[in-house]
Amino acid sequence: MRRSLALALVLATGFAGATARAQNAPDQNTTTWAWKIPDGRWITVRNMNGRVTVQRATGDSVTVTATKHWRRGDPSIVRFDVQHFGEDHQDVLLCALWGPDARCTPGSYDSRYEGRERNNDVRVDFVVNVPAGVKVGAHTVNSDVSVTGVTSEVRASTVNGAVNVATDGGPVSASSVNGTVHASMLHYRPTSEMRFSSVNGSVIVELGNDVDADVELSTVNGRFMTDFPVTLNGHIDPRRLRATLGKGGARIIMRTVNGNVELRKH
Repeated sequence: MRRSLALALVLATGFAGATARAQNAPDQNTTTWAWKIPDGRWITVRNMNGRVTVQRATGDSVTVTATKHWRRGDPSIVRFDVQHFGEDHQDVLLCALWGPDARCTPGSYDSRYEGRERNNDVRVDFVVNVPAGVKVGAHTVNSDVSVTGVTSEVRASTVNGAVNVATDGGPVSASSVNGTVHASMLHYRPTSEMRFSSVNGSVIVELGNDVDADVELSTVNGRFMTDFPVTLNGHIDPRRLRATLGKGGARIIMRTVNGNVELRKH
């Protein structure tokens, strides 16, 4: 009798645990878009809460999948806005907007919580598949940004999270406020200015051999490191390094306040 009672208690406890896990699992729904965007034109995604992941497409279309996740929030408070802009309206902007007053344009993003929306735990994770030649803008506020396999220009940013870019193309600009910025461009030779910055995080840029560029590295609370032989420009400053790589050329600017600045050779 005691064994039967113990077994019943174990089974009941296990069932209750499984039920609790099921009840606590986040809900989600998914929306997908697809566009034919010509080479040299932009797909830009702006988000507030959630990741933005960009990767190389297997086909010739840009596809974007947005997945809403929530536990106690109201997913309907988050809406998506698609805009076509630029010459012949061939550039595409896709924004996740929290609340009826949120606004998004090619040059600005305002998606703030108001009133009861502050308790909304909905997040949106974007996955963007991009064919060769299409330029990418990937931006969020509270999460990470990852870009891999892109062959053209990249602009990536977040506020609270890391930015990781690995591409054969360029130019690239990447920034965070609270997080590490890491960019790898092993086959790209800089032809125009590139900027990489953080406030609370390290900034790391990896380049291939035989790079000709003018570099500016700066940090307040951290150190500099470069794998490249450089020619120093101006006087020695413990917080800033200006130097020439090879024959010099396009500027590469790397800045942080609290963190290291590293220019690596792959």
